[in-house]
Amino acid sequence: MEATAPASKEASVEQHAFRIDVCGQQYSLPSDQPNPAVLDSQLRQLMLPSSPALCGMAVDVGPLVADAVEAHVESVMASARRRSVAGRRRSMRKRASLMTTAAMAERQRLAESLVELCDPAQTADSPLTTICDVFALLAAELRDALRDTAESSTAAVVRQIGRVFGAAAAETSKRRSSADAVVEFVAVPQRLDADSDSGADAPAAPDAHSDIGAADALVGLYTTRADAAQPFSTGLAEYLIAGMNRHARDRPNVRHAWALVLTPGAARWCLMESDAIHVTAETNLNTRDGRRALVETFVSLALCESWRLGADPSMRWRPDIGRWAVECPTDACDPLADCTGRQHRRRSARLAPLPLTLYVQPTPLFVADSFFGRFTRCFVAARTPTGECDLVLKDSWQLVPDKEHPDDEIAVLDRIRERMDAAQSTAVYPRLLCGGTVRVASTRDTSLLVLDDVDAYTRWTVPHGYRKPTRAPDSGDDDGGSQKQQQATEEPRLRRVHRRMASGPIGTPLQALTSEHEVVSVLADAMRSHAEILRHAQILHRDISLNNVMAGMWALDRL
Repeated sequence: MEATAPASKEASVEQHAFRIDVCGQQYSLPSDQPNPAVLDSQLRQLMLPSSPALCGMAVDVGPLVADAVEAHVESVMASARRRSVAGRRRSMRKRASLMTTAAMAERQRLAESLVELCDPAQTADSPLTTICDVFALLAAELRDALRDTAESSTAAVVRQIGRVFGAAAAETSKRRSSADAVVEFVAVPQRLDADSDSGADAPAAPDAHSDIGAADALVGLYTTRADAAQPFSTGLAEYLIAGMNRHARDRPNVRHAWALVLTPGAARWCLMESDAIHVTAETNLNTRDGRRALVETFVSLALCESWRLGADPSMRWRPDIGRWAVECPTDACDPLADCTGRQHRRRSARLAPLPLTLYVQPTPLFVADSFFGRFTRCFVAARTPTGECDLVLKDSWQLVPDKEHPDDEIAVLDRIRERMDAAQSTAVYPRLLCGGTVRVASTRDTSLLVLDDVDAYTRWTVPHGYRKPTRAPDSGDDDGGSQKQQQATEEPRLRRVHRRMASGPIGTPLQALTSEHEVVSVLADAMRSHAEILRHAQILHRDISLNNVMAGMWALDRL
């Protein structure tokens, strides 16, 4: 009995919600796991729309779609009854036309895929077709349910942002093989109005990411491996991390993402953010309640706002010019440049400064190897839609204390610019145009905005260079001084903050130089600039590397 008890306990825990710590390349479960029931409830709350009206619509429409899907599934399971003569006569009397008959037959075929997905003997040979059929069934029933609620005042709003998901193969996947028994897929959102059943007069879907991909897509994987969906193994983390890295690399406007993990007869939803992967409890698809939970979650995600699914609303793809329109904060900005945010802040310091819109090339200069962590990306940008790209836009998620905000790169560059301008220095350095914290719906974009209450469970690491404040105990009151010192030396509460800045000019990497004379001249100019910054601004860089020393075009022209 003593030998089998731990195994039984582990098997029962594996059905619950859990969190995977991804910080520091440690794909493991920390010992301080949150309460599984509370974590699962909070994750499912995050899958509901943010708007109260849309959330109410999801609660109302979800059961209707679930009932329709369950009716098809029960009909497939009762195939012997359906083949009876009496059943055929009743069915024929119910169908009004050949079109209706074809549509019902198609729904039955799609429902067979859902039943097949629940089969414990399902293999990884052709799961992608099965998954695509399941998404097609859910999308078709959702369209019908929303048409039935067309008279509702909320329906017009729903159809403006409502979406259906269509699964497709992850073409960039390198793990999609029969040997791994894992198939990666992505559920790409499509607007409801773009469906052919909506009529010829329906407006075309605004495909804002037609060339780059949708940031509000669902990352997914199907596996028959027993360890890949278990929390106490690295299988699930490895595949999710690899899939998330590919998803974010091709989509510049990704803040976080939702994933669906399917195994024969079971499903889990995952929230992937900068430092952890939060996984819901296992849903048993062989039960009626489990299938209803899957359908209702699909409806909730279909009615969610795009930023709720992980898309950055401050980045919009402009197909007419082939660039991204990116809002850069103006918390700190160049007073000599035309930054409307600075003027707005002077008029009313209580209001958030207006962002400055820059136009970014789709191909990045630099993308971090992994989404998890800072996920730094750099792009070339222009001040006007068709202007010359003479700026570098840097976007990253920085880990900072919750209450204290130490000087980051934006604050340092702002101080350097002010003091170098005051000294009328001619040194060349990255001149900050504007920068600050990205805002979503006038709210600072932090991990709390993404995770809500789940943010309390994420175990953060102390950022590089951060030193905890220390205070000597008060000699007059030993007990009070000890208590103050204990509070001062406690680990800080850390949070990811979405920071973005634009600076210029654009430099050329040292690796692109063609002669030793060019390299020596550029390094000499860099040394002079660093000396000027140290003399006038009392700031020393202290991180000299190949990536941090760039050659300006003006320097190359002098050679």
